[in-house]
Amino acid sequence: MVVSVGDADLGLAATLLIGAVPGVVAGSLVSSRVAGSAVRWALVVLLTGSGLSMP
Repeated sequence: MVVSVGDADLGLAATLLIGAVPGVVAGSLVSSRVAGSAVRWALVVLLTGSGLSMP
């Protein structure tokens, strides 16, 4: 039995994947070379900014 809910936008999924893979690679390289406290503060700033920009 196959259950299908909604439509999958493969173009959007491919775009997200193309942007996510380099981001993961760059993030892993930077986080291994930068102090842990700097990485934590960067995450705090990014997540706070993302949260405040949501309606």
